[in-house]
Amino acid sequence: MKAYMFLIVFFISSCGHLFFHPHRNQYTEKSKQIVFQTKDGYQLQGRILRNSLAKCKGVVIHFHGNAANMDNHQPQVEWLTTYGYDVFMFDYRGYGESEGTASRYGLLLDSEAAIDFVISQNQWKQIYLFGQSLGGNQAISALNKKRQKHIDAIVIDSSFYTYASVANDMIGGCFFTYPLTWSLVGGNCYSAASHLPHITTPIFIFHGKNDKVIDISHGYNLYEIANEPKKFMAVDNCRHLYATGKSHVRQQMMQFLDLPR
Repeated sequence: MKAYMFLIVFFISSCGHLFFHPHRNQYTEKSKQIVFQTKDGYQLQGRILRNSLAKCKGVVIHFHGNAANMDNHQPQVEWLTTYGYDVFMFDYRGYGESEGTASRYGLLLDSEAAIDFVISQNQWKQIYLFGQSLGGNQAISALNKKRQKHIDAIVIDSSFYTYASVANDMIGGCFFTYPLTWSLVGGNCYSAASHLPHITTPIFIFHGKNDKVIDISHGYNLYEIANEPKKFMAVDNCRHLYATGKSHVRQQMMQFLDLPR
């Protein structure tokens, strides 16, 4: 038992490596890069994918998952441009060519800066947030009352309830190990579950039933504490972050974003 508890402490105390797996590779499409700054002074890299229709429906801010960089995640969102949406992508600190080192507090500041940057451009009448995996947590956590006024809807794909709960899952823990995991992770102040009850923006949450990375129970738990209007979709025969490759999921997402508000 002591050995097991030691392994838990060792594993969770290295939570930076547990949660963040950035790639520092240089980007393949340099001409598209946009630089913006966080309130603590770090330069982050972003890019805009322009829609292919005559009239733009708005912009989707994409918050990617915990691995690689936005070059790798672009295929997850470039399909949105064929439906009339611009997409603003960005890399958190420590990812791609963005400055700094990834941390939970740092990623919160990065996500806030991305939303504030898009709002400040005054290019789009409608602004939407799309967070995948870790990015779902970031999109929700960054959305305070002031920013909510500018956001028309939120879409969350395969995200987790709290840092502590997903870390507890990763170590094969249970109800009895959760308090220790919570303590070692440092609480849940940077977790979606701490912020979602205060958000009234329409939200659509979907999650694959066969997700072995983040169990679908996290999606159900997020939906449970979300305010109306809200929608949930459990995707059959779907692993982690495979949902947007399915045509019926894309259709449901487009119907949700296209709703008049």
